[in-house]
Amino acid sequence: MEVSGDVDAETAPMLLVALAEAIDVTPRVCCDLRGVGFFGADGANVLAIAHVHAAHARGAFSVRGVHGFTARVLEITGLNLILRMDDQV
Repeated sequence: MEVSGDVDAETAPMLLVALAEAIDVTPRVCCDLRGVGFFGADGANVLAIAHVHAAHARGAFSVRGVHGFTARVLEITGLNLILRMDDQV
């Protein structure tokens, strides 16, 4: 699933719904963050929830295209140690 634009308090709920729906219908979901500009705490929360949701569904959740500020947020939160990262930009 490709994400573009900002992931903030306004857009994070929509991303969460989209990821949850994807996880419910397919065993493997990858969230491509290459097109993301701003990525805040709300975005990190969404990725953490998606990770847990996939684990409960016995699926796999990963992210790719992590770069810039997004990478920094994932490092600060420790999600870079938990989430499967398919690649780094």
